[in-house]
Amino acid sequence: EKHVVLKTLHQLFTSNSTSYLEQYYAPIKLQNDLEGRLNSLKVLWHKRDHMRYDNKVQVVLPEAEHPNLNLLERTKHLYATNTIYRHGNSYLGFLNSVFGYFNDYVQLGQDASDPGQTLKGHSKSRYYISEADITAHKSEMITTKIDYIWQGWSAKFNKLNQIFNYIEYLFGAKNNDYHINRELFKNHGALKGYKVQTTLIIYPKFYNIIKRDIINTNYNQAMMKLKSLYGSKDWAQYCRKKSAGPRKGQTRKCTPLGVKTMLKLRGKQLSHNPILKTKEIHHIIKTLFESFDRAAVINWLGKDVLFASTRITGFLEGSEKGYVDYISNSYGKYDKYYGSGIFDHISSLLGIGTYELRALNITPGM
Repeated sequence: EKHVVLKTLHQLFTSNSTSYLEQYYAPIKLQNDLEGRLNSLKVLWHKRDHMRYDNKVQVVLPEAEHPNLNLLERTKHLYATNTIYRHGNSYLGFLNSVFGYFNDYVQLGQDASDPGQTLKGHSKSRYYISEADITAHKSEMITTKIDYIWQGWSAKFNKLNQIFNYIEYLFGAKNNDYHINRELFKNHGALKGYKVQTTLIIYPKFYNIIKRDIINTNYNQAMMKLKSLYGSKDWAQYCRKKSAGPRKGQTRKCTPLGVKTMLKLRGKQLSHNPILKTKEIHHIIKTLFESFDRAAVINWLGKDVLFASTRITGFLEGSEKGYVDYISNSYGKYDKYYGSGIFDHISSLLGIGTYELRALNITPGM
């Protein structure tokens, strides 16, 4: 076995040939079909990105290891639709653009697509990823994962505490035991190369709540629910901006776009096509979390339909541990059947890296 491994590696690295690799090790074939769009805006050192892309994945198990299965039985089809919002400051990118104006050959270093991964930079990101098993005659297993990410070069405790307060606000810290232990970060220096990531997994039964309170109820009750999720102050502020000044009866006449989107669900059913159904669910969740008060939405959906936790990493100055990798307690219930999504399930089951399965190595702007 050792001889085969060495022979295979030698051929791979010296002649770039995969004949031995294919002969001795049956490969899992992976095919990604990507379609997307990236919009970027740069003003001095500030950068904003909005990216949308779909990923159709075909996974084919090797015939040699599964001789009793035909090609159809050895093939799995997956689908993911992604929406990403990111903004931040990239001072390195700005300086490189200034130097590049005078000389194309002068740069201070390679600029990253994420400002939070650059020298002295920082960024905030929101990822919405809905994924499904679209294999014929299989359960779709549609889940949506939301990531809120803060990362950058350095953050002192006051800055971290502001982020922690916002995260706890999302989950109604006064009403439950979800919290982030600040003692680990107090009385130390800055957290270098920091990354704070709050992840929410929303399971399919969330749609039962949408049907109960929006789709299958009368218009007035649906509107009342949406107003409570939007917030009366934010609604009034939206109407004032929309009308360019206070006018009598403006609150009745103006309706925020997100509210209109949710009201359009009334009288409709989700598509039977798994790709279209995944896109529809993705759009509903994205609308709720982008157009309404996020804390109100999370409280409305409740602990039975979602699971969330926060991970914090970085190098903490003045700490004996040095590198910190902290995971908060969780919110909601982890659904073992759906887990963290079909992509993570297939990745774990077959030993395929999620980086490859999600095609992050060929996706620009991530």
